[in-house]
Amino acid sequence: MSHKKESFRFNVLNRVPQLVSIMQKIEEIEFIQESLKLGRLIDHMFKNTQSTNVSLNRVITYTFFNCILKTTEATKGFILLFNERILSPAFSLNRSIYELWAASCFIEKAVHDFRTSGNEAEFAKIADKLFAGARYPAKLPWGEPSTHKPVHINEMLAELEQRYAGAVDTYSFLCEYCHPNFLYNMEAYLASGQETLWENPLFAERITLALEKQLSSLAQALSGTKACTAAISDMCLQEYGISYP
Repeated sequence: MSHKKESFRFNVLNRVPQLVSIMQKIEEIEFIQESLKLGRLIDHMFKNTQSTNVSLNRVITYTFFNCILKTTEATKGFILLFNERILSPAFSLNRSIYELWAASCFIEKAVHDFRTSGNEAEFAKIADKLFAGARYPAKLPWGEPSTHKPVHINEMLAELEQRYAGAVDTYSFLCEYCHPNFLYNMEAYLASGQETLWENPLFAERITLALEKQLSSLAQALSGTKACTAAISDMCLQEYGISYP
């Protein structure tokens, strides 16, 4: 994975300068501390395989590789495509980032509930679905086929909606660019390459609202994922009695 940080080129859409502040907020969000904490936990679990909790280890691994590393790569891809004005595929990546926020929110709740209730069996079911769940036939790292179904995204979104009213509505908007639906995708395509259309006030207003919603949802998802992964790593450090740093 490349650690080179991508930046928006603010002249990409110089007709909407009001978006610059949102772009700057996106660029400022990093996962350095969260990555270091989860890396410390992964190192601990490999050195103490017999005395650590298998389910918690699976959740730690999922959080690091999916909620942080995949989010970071998807954000980099979003910015690269956005800078090239390839908007519709960029917006598809944004939905993936939003889903990872929902996943991190779901995991935070699961870890909290486990530490509160001590219900190992219920937590193990969730951990197995996160770590080994697959819709298409897949093999586990040690070669055996997975028999688990993943946690459905709607279940994760339901938890996100509990904390952030309107999250599901925003997700529906993001889905328009992933499905073969016409209206929003055509607007994104036209905004990417048809400069003269920006002279049309109705078009300019509509695409500006869409761009603002895309970037605002990305900033919210990144900020939310950072908060959730910080909470997850702190709870896991406490569970294993690890002082950090």
